[in-house]
Amino acid sequence: MSSSNDKQYLIEYTVVGNAVKITAMDPETGIEVSTMGPSYMDRKLMANAAINKLEYKKRKLKEQSK
Repeated sequence: MSSSNDKQYLIEYTVVGNAVKITAMDPETGIEVSTMGPSYMDRKLMANAAINKLEYKKRKLKEQSK
């Protein structure tokens, strides 16, 4: 699990050839996103990118439900 601003996320790394698929999930909502990056990239940077994408998706879904 990774933490950003006291929130908890589930992060999964899957190596796909010379790339890594990063999946981030919010355990409270069940919302999940994935992104890809090169295998040499820092894992923490990749996790932060996936978390930012997840937070963006959560904001968009919240706006659509209004």
